[in-house]
Amino acid sequence: MNFRHSISTVLSAFLLFAVPAASACADLADGAREFVQQLSDRGLFELAEQFCLRQFSSLKNPGERAEWELILSECQEQHAWHMDEDSRMGMIHQSAQRISEFLKSNTPAAEHDIRLRVRQLELIVAAGQMEAIIQAPLSNMSPDASVNDTVRDSRHHLPNRSISPGTQRILDAIPQAETSSHALLKQIDEIRKEIDSDVVRMARERIRMALAEMAFAKAQLSPPATRSDLIKQADALAEPLIKSVTDEQLRFRARTLTAETLLAQNDFAAFKLRYGNLASIARTADEKTSVTAIHIRALLEQNQPSEALQEYVNASQNGLALTQELQVLRLQSLLQLMELLSQLDASQQRTDLEQNTADEFQQLKDKTTQLTSGVWRQRCVRLIDHFERVRQVGPEAAYTLEVAASLVESGDLKGASVLLQSVLSTPGTQQSRNVAAILMQSGHLAIRLQDWTTAANDIGRAKDLYNKEQDRAGAAAADLLRMYVLGQQWNLDPAAGVTEEIYQTAINEHLRLFSDQPTVHQAREWRARLLSNSDPQQAAEELLALAAELEVRQEVTHQATAAATDHLNLLSLAGDFLLEAISVNSVSIAPSSLETADRWKSLTRKFAEECQRTEAGQSESAEFQKALLHSQQTGLVLFQTMGSDTNWKMIDTQARDGLAAVVKIPDRSHTSEQNTSVKLSESDLEKAVAHARQVCHAMIVLSRIRQLADLTEYQESRSVLISLSITERLSVAQLLIRQIPSNGASIPGDGPLARFLIELINQPKDAVENVGLNVDVRLQQLRLLQTLGRAAASMAAFERALDELLRSNLSDAQLTSLMEIINSTSTPNAVKAANQAATTRRFWQTLYKRSMPGDDRWLEASLQLAILAEADGQAKESTRILAVVSVLHPNWGTPVRKAKADELRKRLEKAP
Repeated sequence: MNFRHSISTVLSAFLLFAVPAASACADLADGAREFVQQLSDRGLFELAEQFCLRQFSSLKNPGERAEWELILSECQEQHAWHMDEDSRMGMIHQSAQRISEFLKSNTPAAEHDIRLRVRQLELIVAAGQMEAIIQAPLSNMSPDASVNDTVRDSRHHLPNRSISPGTQRILDAIPQAETSSHALLKQIDEIRKEIDSDVVRMARERIRMALAEMAFAKAQLSPPATRSDLIKQADALAEPLIKSVTDEQLRFRARTLTAETLLAQNDFAAFKLRYGNLASIARTADEKTSVTAIHIRALLEQNQPSEALQEYVNASQNGLALTQELQVLRLQSLLQLMELLSQLDASQQRTDLEQNTADEFQQLKDKTTQLTSGVWRQRCVRLIDHFERVRQVGPEAAYTLEVAASLVESGDLKGASVLLQSVLSTPGTQQSRNVAAILMQSGHLAIRLQDWTTAANDIGRAKDLYNKEQDRAGAAAADLLRMYVLGQQWNLDPAAGVTEEIYQTAINEHLRLFSDQPTVHQAREWRARLLSNSDPQQAAEELLALAAELEVRQEVTHQATAAATDHLNLLSLAGDFLLEAISVNSVSIAPSSLETADRWKSLTRKFAEECQRTEAGQSESAEFQKALLHSQQTGLVLFQTMGSDTNWKMIDTQARDGLAAVVKIPDRSHTSEQNTSVKLSESDLEKAVAHARQVCHAMIVLSRIRQLADLTEYQESRSVLISLSITERLSVAQLLIRQIPSNGASIPGDGPLARFLIELINQPKDAVENVGLNVDVRLQQLRLLQTLGRAAASMAAFERALDELLRSNLSDAQLTSLMEIINSTSTPNAVKAANQAATTRRFWQTLYKRSMPGDDRWLEASLQLAILAEADGQAKESTRILAVVSVLHPNWGTPVRKAKADELRKRLEKAP
């Protein structure tokens, strides 16, 4: 009899995560299973999985292979608990897919077949349980939280959280899984005499338990209106299992589920009795911890956060393992305590208690985040975000903002905006700070929707309310956002009547009124940007002063990373303004005005000092931006951005004069006129001179190419540049590539310049030098070749460099960077896709194999392979790829990717 048809269909439409499930692998040595479990207990999941795969591959017997398939699946499930959402989905998909493929290609005994298919059912159960953990109400302010009817009725005006796509997939999959469960039970009855009785009994018990847990998971994730009947159904399915099952772990799970159903129905009296029975039979440490967790949740459901916190303390004192769940429940208890305190009448005692609670929460949140991972960290982050909202605006407004945030996260900006506007228009006695917070959120959404009028109105009202409440921080934040809207109206909406003068006045007023607020930093940057139109040198000076005020630390923290990024951005902008100032003020190496020269020297020195500070506390992602700063520093000596109206003969003369001047720099460094706090060592000076010489030669080549001169006229400078090392040539290319317009405009010499730069960074000697070249540097080279190839109308050099990179051992991060480069080169147009080289195809195939099914890289690779298949005339293969991914991941990861997939599908349908 064929047992393989009922579960595979469900899993093909549902790829989520799972919890560990018991497996009776009696045929395996206990030592091997114990070894795998020890690795998993220590968090060495990848080693455990590799061990399972090696054991599986070394066996031929289908029964033994089935046992290792089960162990591997259990190990992967445990791993999935500790992964982020995207990786978790990919891992469980891989586990479920392996089981399906195994059953298709092997013929294990009926016992093994049944156990594997039961395990697939349990994946769906676990998916619902994990989603319920993440999506559970954060507090009792939710209309569907378990509070008494009177309180719930008083909150009927609050919106319900929208059902996330992940939740909806589970709700869609569970009915199919239930049907498959009943079919499997029927099939087991038909063949029960042909297989081991213990296997039959265990399979029946596990399937019945799965049905009960599926019903409860469906109840937890369904809208409130349909929840009551589902809870009763789950209780009715679980109750008989307490007496009928023979496995003690299953019996404990059944008892726990019946207690959960009573808790979900707010029947606290009956829950107390069942909880007592549950606590009395808990024997193992895991069972005792589980009992403690459900008790804490019961106390929270009854609005008793102080008692819940005490229960946590008792658990700690009694030596129970403080699991991730208990750690997160402690945070939730503090959140609920803060909500209760915020509803008390204003008093000094309330203020003190709120501050103490906030202090304790702040002390615990970072620790809890570090101690949690995967599912529980996702829950933890939601609690932390919500606590900040409650602290700022109170429980009711915080909940409304959470619902709006969930809509934004799902991409429904319009729905979130409509929700906030409806709440604002609802009559009631809302506090001013709550209304102000909702108005700010509404203003943010209006900005994202580019509805500038609504944004200006909402943010203006929020500022007035903050001023009324004497909340200077809130008023400053609102005024800063109002300035941003004014700037956008000035640039994008002429009908709004916002002029540069109005925008400038708003900035100056903010600096005057909120000089003590952190928002001043951003306002000063915007003022500098505005000033750059008339005085870029003064604008650069303002930005350098801002950069100097930032504390750049070599720490891997959110605050340090944000400060370092801000520092880099300010410097990049200052460098651009300094380069612009060279052109505006016609500053040369020997300016006629001593005052101008001294000011220029001071600015360039400050710029160099701040660039040196970027070496501390920078992440790998900042390397490209630091390379830009390096280019700007060297460019400040002789380099300026030039256009089609540039006097290239004059530039050529200046470059040759500059080359001669560079040789004299060492002599100048020892003159009495030198007045600088930055003394260059001999080696530093040699490097600076060498770099300056490279820039001068680059300027000569550029000016001659722009004049369409013969190669012989700049052969000397060209030879000097080509003789440089690959890293030096890349630096020169980064300088010169700025001279190729990126706005589509054409300047005489663009093509020859692009071809020269391609030659510059693709010398035959590079084949040897590239062997030891850092892969990240080669990725930088590839980015340059990408831009140059477009300008030169030839991507051949890009394709060759890509082919060389693909032969390297690339890390996942490097593969992702490569994917971004390929994406910006590729096009969804089938005709153009047909012209892509085989190298590009090989990249997507490599990325597909190296990625977890379901993650962003895997989805992108699938789409690109489908596009390439269409271009090759393989319409069936392209259609197959689209069909598989659309079933497993209907949203394709991002709206943009889904739109591309839909466009491809339409082309395929129209094709003959």
